Amino acid sequence: PFIYTMDKFTVNLGGEPKRTIRIEVNLEMLDQEGFEDVINTENRARTRDKIVEILNEKTFSDLETMQGKLFLKEKIALEINKIIPRGVVKDIYFSDFVVQ
Repeated sequence: PFIYTMDKFTVNLGGEPKRTIRIEVNLEMLDQEGFEDVINTENRARTRDKIVEILNEKTFSDLETMQGKLFLKEKIALEINKIIPRGVVKDIYFSDFVVQ
């Protein structure tokens, strides 16, 4: 498999009370071409920015259930597939997911 592990990052969630999430996202790409697209410096920055934007819109209650995490994975994959020109995100894995 072609898996790109993004650097860990911490993001403010939306809603009250204010909470943050520390997350490490792993992108499983369909093929080598997609992997090369996602590691491209420009695409990597745009991808990270889009994930931050998605997380800023989420609240703790959106993410506390397994279903909420699955919806988040789906949303991230959909948005990243719009950014990268040739690649396809096959799956998303969270290797770190802490909400405080």
